Amino acid sequence: MRFWKKFTARRLDPNDIRLVGEMPLEYDARDELLPFVPASLDAAQDNFGQGDGQIRIEDTLWGVYEVGSSYEMHLRFEEGSLSPERFQAHLEGIRQAAEQYFGFPVRIEIVGLYAAHLEPTAA
Repeated sequence: MRFWKKFTARRLDPNDIRLVGEMPLEYDARDELLPFVPASLDAAQDNFGQGDGQIRIEDTLWGVYEVGSSYEMHLRFEEGSLSPERFQAHLEGIRQAAEQYFGFPVRIEIVGLYAAHLEPTAA
């Protein structure tokens, strides 16, 4: 059974990468975040609690944070180094995995310091 996830406006960062759904992004807050990572990437859950957490994808660390809108989750590239092309590929893979998990179109909005270097992914 899924529970509607309550979102709170905390840990917002102007450089967060927004994962935005056409419908509310509902998931059980006790679930792990690994369903949002493509199976083709080497990933491990670093930690998780109350809807927030960190995922190691290859040699990088990504934060996943709840926000003030039930239509959004925020991603934060927290550690590691990737070329812009590889960074974009990671984001596209996360978007596709999220679409598969939620069952409806999801897009990535790139804002802040990443916006000048990357193109938004569209559903």
